[in-house]
Amino acid sequence: MSILSGGIQGSAANAAFSDSPFKMSLNMRLACAAGAFLLGLLMASIGNGSASNVTFAICYVGGILLATMSTIFLVGPKKQMKFMFKSSRRTTSLIFLGTCGATMVLCFFVPHWIRSLLYYCSFAALLWYVISFIPGAHKMIISCCKGIMPCL
Repeated sequence: MSILSGGIQGSAANAAFSDSPFKMSLNMRLACAAGAFLLGLLMASIGNGSASNVTFAICYVGGILLATMSTIFLVGPKKQMKFMFKSSRRTTSLIFLGTCGATMVLCFFVPHWIRSLLYYCSFAALLWYVISFIPGAHKMIISCCKGIMPCL
């Protein structure tokens, strides 16, 4: 059973991703999505390690865009844009876009440690957004966190 297809097997699973211009198997799409996300994280991390605010801004924007585009491999570009503000993802999308905007604006005015904190918050929001494409992933992560920290 495929995670992304909600349990649908075979050609029905690929039909769920038919609006994508990429003619790839589901496993290939998952691998490309993970690779693009990790490459974006690496690029943004290189910028985060920089003392220069300009270098940070360039690497951060490139990395965050690449990581965000990783979801195109999961659902295709049209559905990605349509799903971004669907009611189940609206809050996550707004938090992600807000942290990205705050990071870009504030990176030139705040100390490095605050810039780094904003960077980590924006990637946490992006990760939460990306996993929203996997049915049941949010509930699984919340239950794992509750298992680790029973006070939640």
